[in-house]
Amino acid sequence: MIVVDYLTVTVLHIPLIIVVIFYTIYGIIALIIGKENRYLSILNEIKDRYYKPFISIVIPTYNEENIIRAKLENTVNTDYPKDRLEIIVIDSSTDRTPDIVEEYAKDHPYIKLVKTERQGLANALNRAYSIAKGEIVIKTDCDSMLKEDSISNIVSNFVDERVGAVTGRLMVLNNEGLESNYRSIQHRIQIAESMLDSTYIFQSFSAFRRNLIKTITTSADDAEVALNIRKQGYRAIYDPTAVFYEASPLDIKERIDVKSRRAVGHINLLWKNVKLCFNPAYSWYGMLVLPMNLFMISISPILMVLIPILSMIDLFVTKHSILLDYIILLLIPLILVLRDKPIVSKVWTIIELQLIQLIALMRVIKYKDMRTWKRAETTRVYYKDAQIADNA
Repeated sequence: MIVVDYLTVTVLHIPLIIVVIFYTIYGIIALIIGKENRYLSILNEIKDRYYKPFISIVIPTYNEENIIRAKLENTVNTDYPKDRLEIIVIDSSTDRTPDIVEEYAKDHPYIKLVKTERQGLANALNRAYSIAKGEIVIKTDCDSMLKEDSISNIVSNFVDERVGAVTGRLMVLNNEGLESNYRSIQHRIQIAESMLDSTYIFQSFSAFRRNLIKTITTSADDAEVALNIRKQGYRAIYDPTAVFYEASPLDIKERIDVKSRRAVGHINLLWKNVKLCFNPAYSWYGMLVLPMNLFMISISPILMVLIPILSMIDLFVTKHSILLDYIILLLIPLILVLRDKPIVSKVWTIIELQLIQLIALMRVIKYKDMRTWKRAETTRVYYKDAQIADNA
């Protein structure tokens, strides 16, 4: 009878056991390997700030008449030599965005406007990348404001011929608590992944070797380009000195919509490349980084929902581990109430992200993919000043 009880308790709490083991292991890896000072010292030994290849900066736009001038001004004011770059604005707007770009380009001949029909971000980027002339292609969203030295910093990594893709560090412009918590956690994880081999998540300010870019087929555009570059044998790394700023939605509905759309793309991309997981040919990227990201984005959200459900089944039906069930079920409202407290807010950030990814899983089942991008409307107020990134 004791053996049966033990097995029942174990089976009912398998999701909890898996989640605890996973996040403990990855947390320890991030704490031990993801040390910023050590990583920056390694990067500084490799990087060359005097390395200035010709680059193409790609800015995809859709109805951005309120912030496109600020974005162009911000990009032009970076310290990269203007005779060593071109700026391609790939636009599918129905407002005055293209008119503003054309007017601004009169005084900046290296800015090119390319008009395209609205057929999704992937199609727009595929076209822009196909006409880019730079040895290095940098993609930056219209609402990504760059620090003055960000472009020079991200490009300097490519002096290392083993590097094929680099992503920058996102700083939250409006100090939104949950997003800031998430970014601080992600920062440590991406350092650890880059130390091991390559990182999976690529931000909206990223750089790639043009000759390694493959056609984008999912809505996880930056991550897909980076993953395909890693498949070709090159590293895809994170550079914390390539800083850029974005505002995070304060409206919960908009936040869920924006982040779940991103998650849909990652779910599709990871399952499309699931054969890379635990493949020793891709070193730690295949053996650890991709499986961990697949777990966090696609599997963990389901397990997180099962934990309280199975605890209630045990509490009211089998009654084998009542104390543990009470602890689990009481922790949920307690975390919700104390979510604004410093330590608890980190835990709540992970829970919220898991719920958003669960919504994304349901969207994948219903829509498969979501190709057209939708901007966060409530964040546009933070981009009035072109110099906002440098003053943040």
